[in-house]
Amino acid sequence: MGGHCSCGAVFVVDETGKSGGQALLDVRALACDGDLDRAMKLVENTDCKIETKVYQSNTDSPFGRMQGHPLLKPKVWVLKLT
Repeated sequence: MGGHCSCGAVFVVDETGKSGGQALLDVRALACDGDLDRAMKLVENTDCKIETKVYQSNTDSPFGRMQGHPLLKPKVWVLKLT
């Protein structure tokens, strides 16, 4: 699950909070329009900024409400090219 923000950033949601590597690869690929070679060459703080935030599952959002095990903390990965 992911998308584009009006500010130019892209985001993906790691629903379990335990698949950070996959989420990082997904957000990089999304930012590079699927070009994995370019995505893997991005240098953080030079080519892009990456942030991770715990998703607040008890609030409404564009993703809807997320249900799950109370120990799993969904995370949103956000990447903006500089």
